[in-house]
Amino acid sequence: MIGTITPLVQGASSSKRWFWAFTSYTFGSTAASAFTGVLLGGLGSLVGGPWSQGTIGLACAAVVFGLIEVAAVPRPPRLIQRSTPRAWRQRFGPTGSALLWGADLGLAVTTRVTFSSTWFLLASVFTLASPLSGLALMCAYGAGRALLVASGPLILRDPDHVAVLDGLLIGVRAWHRLHAYALVVIAVLMTWMSVT
Repeated sequence: MIGTITPLVQGASSSKRWFWAFTSYTFGSTAASAFTGVLLGGLGSLVGGPWSQGTIGLACAAVVFGLIEVAAVPRPPRLIQRSTPRAWRQRFGPTGSALLWGADLGLAVTTRVTFSSTWFLLASVFTLASPLSGLALMCAYGAGRALLVASGPLILRDPDHVAVLDGLLIGVRAWHRLHAYALVVIAVLMTWMSVT
């Protein structure tokens, strides 16, 4: 997304256009994530949650997802193979396409998911069975996605940085290991919370 929004709005008055594209992306991502959080939290509540053993179940899920991240357990087939359509750029312009990209990615369930920690977050929101908790967690997710995009102008000032960016953000094992470590820490904390 960094490499899409920043070049999308380069040119005359690029900082102003970038600001509005970034603002649109942030709004779309955060609003759609909030919707997903409220919906999943509400569904969890409707089907009887929160569950007394939910914390232990989530801790186990965190370990499994962490093992998937480091390829110790085979990655299941991706449920969703689609990406955000690049055609939106021509059809809706910089601001409209950024809003739609943000919303599409912010929903967290309509496009291909790179990191299994996203599925863990969604499972956590459902298990907590609280629309308010879901709103808070998923708004943080949507805003976090926007923070990466905010770094675009700094990273992409030099055309040589685009290749560096691609190497940093796309499919690098270090990012998967980082997610795995975070999931293990979460599992330990959840286990500790459930026994104390």
